[in-house]
Amino acid sequence: MLKLKRAELNQPIWHIGAGQHGDAQIRRRNSIVLIGTGRAAVHHLLTMPLPAQLARCGYALCYQMRARWYVSHQVHYPSMLPTPERIRAARLGAALQGLAAAGIVAAIAWVSLPDHLGWLSVVLAAGVVALVWWWCLRPWRRRQIVVAAGLSEGDSDYLRRKVSMYRRQDSQQQARFRDLVCVFLAEVRIVGVGCKPTRHDQLLAAASAIVPIFGFPAWEYDGLQQVLLRPMAFDARFGDNDQDPLLASGLAAESGMFNGTVILSLPDLRDGFAHLDGDNVGIHEFAHLVDKATGLIDGLPPGMSRAIAAPWVSLVRSSLKGRSRRRVLRRYGYTNPAEFFAVGSELFFEDPSRMRREAPELHELMTKIYHQRPASRTRLLPLPKPKVDES
Repeated sequence: MLKLKRAELNQPIWHIGAGQHGDAQIRRRNSIVLIGTGRAAVHHLLTMPLPAQLARCGYALCYQMRARWYVSHQVHYPSMLPTPERIRAARLGAALQGLAAAGIVAAIAWVSLPDHLGWLSVVLAAGVVALVWWWCLRPWRRRQIVVAAGLSEGDSDYLRRKVSMYRRQDSQQQARFRDLVCVFLAEVRIVGVGCKPTRHDQLLAAASAIVPIFGFPAWEYDGLQQVLLRPMAFDARFGDNDQDPLLASGLAAESGMFNGTVILSLPDLRDGFAHLDGDNVGIHEFAHLVDKATGLIDGLPPGMSRAIAAPWVSLVRSSLKGRSRRRVLRRYGYTNPAEFFAVGSELFFEDPSRMRREAPELHELMTKIYHQRPASRTRLLPLPKPKVDES
């Protein structure tokens, strides 16, 4: 989603996509490519030898069974921090996947090999278990090293001066925030395009990513590969035409060639943390990625129970139709549900006292969505326990 910098008041965001910049055509082409890729994958699977087909299907079945087990036991895998609980969950997952893959390989080898070479099936199974174990635990070893190294004293001091959310935490939560920043910096590329960002700029980009997900103990930005920092705001063709009334300061793509990439205007990123005015492009774009965890950037973030979703949808609908007595958000937040959520997230994290005072219903719903209370020093709320289906 684009975050517009200027002249954002008159045109809804979808007019840009359907109009002169051709985003609608790009999305249609992307859908065709995805459909074609799916058909090619099915054709490729059907042309495989029978043992390979069984191996693929068996692995997919084991993966689904493992995912259901983790969800029912509230074990989120993977998580960003290598806590003992997550390491145990990762080891259990690696063991399940290794045994499943080893069983399939051993069965195929037992059927395919001559009788006098049957012992090779045991050797192959053991090798598969070792390989899967190493592959699944490799990210955790890397994260343990990164967290153990930590941030420098200068980096920690910069976060304390620039990131208000970090400043309001107690020492234990500040340590957790620093660990999350370390993992993000180690696994997501933060590079400049036409500019050379400093270490402090990288810290601000990482902090932008951590602020919205700090209330989720096991969040993972699935598929995020890089954050691109540009020297100024940009138009839909990623130029810097000052005459274009629709310059954007950030972009988090829903699909297409920029999927897995967040683009931020470097001056606007710095300005967002310099002033607590409810306008922060970094938090805005990463709020879109939180929203995208459901599959679409549609203003319905993940993990919303029915008790929260119904009043949220009602509030968004009435706000966009202008039924609210007072508009607490910037006008761009009333463009569509996705921008309402993103702009509301900016104000929620930057000026929560104002939101609580002027829009108490919105503040309470944001608190339940993010499991945080930015207006108070005790910020994190307990996550609701999932209901396990006994059947």
